[in-house]
Amino acid sequence: MKIVIGGNEVTLRESDVKIAKETINRFMSKLKEGAIENNMPTLYITILAVMNVKSSELLKTIEPQKLEEIMQLLKERG
Repeated sequence: MKIVIGGNEVTLRESDVKIAKETINRFMSKLKEGAIENNMPTLYITILAVMNVKSSELLKTIEPQKLEEIMQLLKERG
């Protein structure tokens, strides 16, 4: 999986992507169940929207030096 952070393309490790997807899927499943059980049908969509905004904000705040360190680690550990 590739993403662009601060104009730099970063290729993420497949093992990390797999773990992240599994974790997010478990979280979203619990969230959906809780929203249904508590009769809060818009909560699921609201959390998706907030997660989208928040994750974009956090990615934008990664300092260039820190991004370079992360990219170097990804290259070294492939």
